[in-house]
Amino acid sequence: MRELAIIACLASILAAGCREDGETADTSVDTFIPDTHDVADVHDPTDPGAEDVPSEGCVPTGGENTLPSCTDGVDNDCNTFTDCDDYECEWYCGENNDAACSDGDDNDGDTVVDCLDIDCQTAPCLSPTVCPNREDTNEECSDGEDNDGDGRQDCAVYTCNRNASVTVCTCPDYLECDDTSCNDDIDQDTNTFIDCDDFSCSRNPNVTVCDSEVTNALCSDGIDNDGNSYIDCADNACHDVVSVTACCE
Repeated sequence: MRELAIIACLASILAAGCREDGETADTSVDTFIPDTHDVADVHDPTDPGAEDVPSEGCVPTGGENTLPSCTDGVDNDCNTFTDCDDYECEWYCGENNDAACSDGDDNDGDTVVDCLDIDCQTAPCLSPTVCPNREDTNEECSDGEDNDGDGRQDCAVYTCNRNASVTVCTCPDYLECDDTSCNDDIDQDTNTFIDCDDFSCSRNPNVTVCDSEVTNALCSDGIDNDGNSYIDCADNACHDVVSVTACCE
């Protein structure tokens, strides 16, 4: 008889579980008690479109989108992310300033160090003595030489084809860097980003079809020209074009 009971138990284990003889079923109801702790809807540093909502008990003192506010150890906008952990500090914490572009370290973890890093090459606010060989003048962008040692030369270099100060370059047919190539629904550079979804277009002062903030005038007019909710120097695009110096402090 006991063997039969065991077999019956095994057959019903998924439905009711095993009980000793005489044990009654548990008829109590487990009541779920939700956690009532207030959790702020904070800004996700991986999602620039997420909304910042001040955390409880924190008093915002301003945005976290300038060099001082991104290096002061304070959560200025009360979104629970401090300094370089805050998405808006991206362009003050990468490899794109005098110190980070001359320390011999791979500060942003992309395996490229100092002046060979594209962030150093396109950083608009570097001192003249830091990365002095980057190609960003008409002479350097037309001399047929790889002045900065990055494996590219002249108009194939971002500091030449994304630079309002350089006038000798026409966009190569294998890149997206002018109004024609940025408005034809073709991925010329085969990086899976087409037209204005490609930084070669949207972070380029020579392209006007993308409505981006990529000139000194657009980065200092107090208007959100590209409609991404970030105005002037709070917009990362204003820090990613070598010829935009309006946001240099």
